[in-house]
Amino acid sequence: MCVFALYFFEPYSSTYFEYQRQGVENGELWRLITANLVHTNFAHLVLNSAGLFMIWLIQAEHFSSKRFSLVFLLCALCTGVGIHMLSSFASYAGLSGALHGVISYGAVKDIEQKLKFGKLLLLGIVVKVGYEQIVGGSESLKQLIGANVAVDAHLYGMLSGIGLALIGLLLSTKQKATTPVHGKSD
Repeated sequence: MCVFALYFFEPYSSTYFEYQRQGVENGELWRLITANLVHTNFAHLVLNSAGLFMIWLIQAEHFSSKRFSLVFLLCALCTGVGIHMLSSFASYAGLSGALHGVISYGAVKDIEQKLKFGKLLLLGIVVKVGYEQIVGGSESLKQLIGANVAVDAHLYGMLSGIGLALIGLLLSTKQKATTPVHGKSD
C-alpha cells in the first residue's frame, strides 16, 4: 500500500525519496531505503508489486509481518548501501533489489527446511542475477519501466537476502548449541 500511496504523490515522492547519489553524500541517508519504495512509472510499480505478491504466495510461511518487515528493510538498506558504495548510479528507484533479497532469503529458508523447491529457486535466482551481470538488463524491460534495469541492485539484494538467512541460521544453531536441555544432568 505504501508504494501505491507514494506513486499517487509523484513527482514529489521521487524528488524526496529516490536514491540520488548527491543527496546521500549530502546526508540524506533515508534515500538508501526509501529508493526501494518509489518507481519510475506505473508499469514499474505494477511489475514490482506483482513480484511482491508472487513472493508472498510462494513464501508466506517464512514471514510473520514483523519478520517480513525486518528482512525487507535490511535488504532495502543493503541494496542502497551497495549501490552507493559499489556502483556508479547517480539515481535509483524501485523494489526489485529488495525483492531479490526477500526471495533469496525465503529460498535459503526453504533449503533449511529441506524443501527441494528452495534449491531450485535459489539456483534460478543466482543464474538470473549472474546472467544479468554478464549480459545486462533486458532492453524491452528498460523501455517498459523508462529506466535502465538496475542489475547491480538485483545482485546486492540477492546477496543481502542470502546473507541475512545464513546469519539467522548461524544464530539459531548457536542458540540451540548453548541452550541447556531440560531434564538432563551433566
